[in-house]
Amino acid sequence: MGNARSGALSKEVLEELKASTRYTEEELCRWYESFQRQCPDGRISRAEFEKIYGTFFP
Repeated sequence: MGNARSGALSKEVLEELKASTRYTEEELCRWYESFQRQCPDGRISRAEFEKIYGTFFP
């Protein structure tokens, strides 16, 4: 997900996410940047996923 060279979301992925969700480009970019800071290798453990998921969907 994103552009491997720049670390940014590709325009194609960003457009697809905007079209299929209710989130703005700014929100999607903010979330992606936050994910990159928290998981710089692009991976997340099951425990980390459950913690984040639980925050959004208690």
